[in-house]
Amino acid sequence: MSAAVTLCEEIILLTVSDDGHLLRRHDDFSVKAAVSGACLMDLALLGRIDNDLDKMFVVNDEPTLEPHLDLALRTLGQRGTEVELERGAMSVYAETDNLYSLAFSRLIERGIIVPREETFAWVMKTRRYPPVDDQVQTEAKQKIFKVLTSKSIPDASEVALVALAHETDILRIFMSDREIKRLMGRIQEISDLEITLQVVRQISSAIQAQIALAAAPHF
Repeated sequence: MSAAVTLCEEIILLTVSDDGHLLRRHDDFSVKAAVSGACLMDLALLGRIDNDLDKMFVVNDEPTLEPHLDLALRTLGQRGTEVELERGAMSVYAETDNLYSLAFSRLIERGIIVPREETFAWVMKTRRYPPVDDQVQTEAKQKIFKVLTSKSIPDASEVALVALAHETDILRIFMSDREIKRLMGRIQEISDLEITLQVVRQISSAIQAQIALAAAPHF
């Protein structure tokens, strides 16, 4: 799979505008949940992990040759070959900054995006990451639209991409609320096909619970 972009890389590309600006930062909750969830889905698609509704299993610890996926795999492996679903998901989520950085670096290494620094008003710098090869970014969006507007049965990677983009709100970056509402039936139909999505839902619910706990008044 080293020659093809991973699901995690596709998700990151969906957060980059055509002119290279980051539409959502790496520390945005939705991006962090999407990146960690995508790494887990990638590992599942590669036959490295499996899960049911309660537990996650490392079934093959052979490296994938993708640095971000191997980090996620090692993180899970440190907890043994079997781990409670939420605990495993949260351990990978805790590595999201590193996962994002490694996946982003791979996009640069592949020549899909290129970092460019620009200076405004002499003092303020900004960095853009315009896609050099925008075919991959376009294909990710087209893959989602094709799945949502067709009645054909999608393959596992297409299901994972649509389900993950919906569950983490990434769809709203490039689709209007009106489009999403119109296609919601199909979106939910596709999302329900992906059992690994339970991992992403566990991440979302666990993080939201922590945020609510931190925001609650303490007496």
